Formats: sequence, C-alpha cells, structure tokens
Amino acid sequence: MPRSGQATRQRILDAAYEFFRRSGFTRVSMDEIAAATVVTKRTLYYHFESKDALLAEAELIRLLERAGIPRPRECAREIWLLSEGAISMILVHGDRRYAAAAGQAALKLVRFNRARA
Repeated sequence: MPRSGQATRQRILDAAYEFFRRSGFTRVSMDEIAAATVVTKRTLYYHFESKDALLAEAELIRLLERAGIPRPRECAREIWLLSEGAISMILVHGDRRYAAAAGQAALKLVRFNRARA
C-alpha cells in the first residue's frame, strides 16, 4: 500500500519541530530528522528544499496559524526573509541593531496581515 505524501510530510514536520524545540535549530541535522522519521534524505529533501524551509514550516507557520494570521505560509516566508537579511547585515556591519529592526518589521507585517483578514 503506497504511503500518503501528506502523512510523510506531517511526520517530518512533527519530528523536526520536536528536535528544534529540544536541541535548537543549529544542533539538529537533516540526517537525524530523516532517521527519526524513517525516510531517506532524498525523500526529506523532496518535501523540504532545506533545513531552513523545514524550520520555517515546522515552527513559524504553527505559531502564525495559532495566532489566526491569514496565509501563514506566505507570512512565515516573508518573516524568514527579514530574519536572513538581518543576519547578513549583522555579519557585514557588526551592528546587532539590525535584529531589532527586522523584529519591528516582522511585527508590522503580522499586524498588516491580521488587519487584512
């Protein structure tokens, strides 16, 4: 009997979410997630193009859904872009205030999306 792609995807999300919560994003490998969900790395990457994409969907989307934000996947992607941009700017300029600016921009984005609902 063939497995459901959605069931596999959900199993990966659930395992990744638990790993990220317990160990932190940087301490978890895609190998560990694949082993825990009993899928090949090829299957894992079929469902999620990167560990970043997996984190965004596993954690941020869940938070946005619980907060009642419309289109949580799109909003999570936009917030992730803000975060990555802030990290890049911090590395280039050594100014941690970029993190606060990205946080404020993310808050405005969430408020905007909530108002559009």
